[in-house]
Amino acid sequence: MKKYFAILAALSMVLAVSCNKDDKGGKKTLDVDLTFDTQLGTLQYADAIEISAIASEAVATKAEAVLVSGSEGNWKACGEVQELTLDAVNVSGLFFIDSKAATGLQITLSDGKSSKDFVYPIAKVEGEMNVDIYTNDAMKMMADSMVQNFVNTPSLYPVEFTGKGSECPSFFCMHPVKIGSEVKHVLNLTEARSLDGQNLSFAWVNVLQNTANRAYIGGQRGYMFSGCRASSLGGGTTGRQCDLYEVEGHQIKDAKIDYNFGMTVVPGSWSNSYNEELFKFIDALYIKIDEKCETELSKIKANYYLSQIQKVLDNSTIGVEENPTSLANKTYLRRYGEAGDTSTKALVENFRAGDYVILKSKRGTEESPVYYYGILQVMQLFDDSGSMAVKEDTGKQYIDRQKGHDLFYKPNYFSVKTQCEILK
Repeated sequence: MKKYFAILAALSMVLAVSCNKDDKGGKKTLDVDLTFDTQLGTLQYADAIEISAIASEAVATKAEAVLVSGSEGNWKACGEVQELTLDAVNVSGLFFIDSKAATGLQITLSDGKSSKDFVYPIAKVEGEMNVDIYTNDAMKMMADSMVQNFVNTPSLYPVEFTGKGSECPSFFCMHPVKIGSEVKHVLNLTEARSLDGQNLSFAWVNVLQNTANRAYIGGQRGYMFSGCRASSLGGGTTGRQCDLYEVEGHQIKDAKIDYNFGMTVVPGSWSNSYNEELFKFIDALYIKIDEKCETELSKIKANYYLSQIQKVLDNSTIGVEENPTSLANKTYLRRYGEAGDTSTKALVENFRAGDYVILKSKRGTEESPVYYYGILQVMQLFDDSGSMAVKEDTGKQYIDRQKGHDLFYKPNYFSVKTQCEILK
């Protein structure tokens, strides 16, 4: 990010345009000047610059900026108006470059009755934003029960490579896919399998049984974010073997999924693992990103704030050698650890509603990797307390085998704000 610092100097480089209007209810020109004496030169589209300017008097109550095109006396806004911070005579704030057509930066000072515009020339705007943004403030996911196929239900599917599909929304794609003409990030098994697992990042599952032989899983149990590698979905403490079988010529494949996808949980103050500085950092980024991100400016802002995850928490990926930071980047996250009836360890809660999960996807090649980051907030989990039981001899809490079935097909809600690839 480039920084543009104001200096107290002659205003010969400043093009000031006043908003002189008539007396028929229009605003009058505010009697003020503004020092912003730096040539802007060439700016990068979707970048952020730091504005710092000084007014000649503390008469304004509001400061705004917008990119404009045209020429002196005929400037027209070509971007969205962005509010700046005004503290007495000091004008400051991040300004996001949201138009390639801009030839000037206009700063407007006003007091509610009068205003004055100051336009500063820009040589040109170049570059592209090479990522897209996906947001969903009410993403519903449900854990799928066992899906029948020729392995686990041969009486119904005696022919190899046959089986059922499923309409349960249990898969998430950080990068978009196309199902017919619809662009989607949340898929069911039928959709995921039809694309051979393209871009699958995680599955929301309920750990209970091995879905190949129906045997109950002993040590672990309950809700879980699972990466979509065959070793993760088909692992002995995940049990989603039924998702991995080839059926009618299609199969979830490691070569097609978001293979280098990982997650880092950021729990709230309820947890013994609470890190106040980390939680507040992620919370602040999340709040600054619009829930819908429907405008160009909102997408640029979202991309900027999500990029801070890499710069602050994962800067080893950008070549920082002194005290580099790295994310945990787990391939799975369990709601509870040691929630099975055969585990001898105490049950541990790992996340709950209100907590955050940092999403990370590595694409490109080993020589030229490209990283994408996102934030998922757990909004509402289905109440799993009714599935709990306690062993009389040890007092250990666990999820009961039979009651664990009640956790399938129940709605769980998440909010996600993430960078993603541009769908071509």
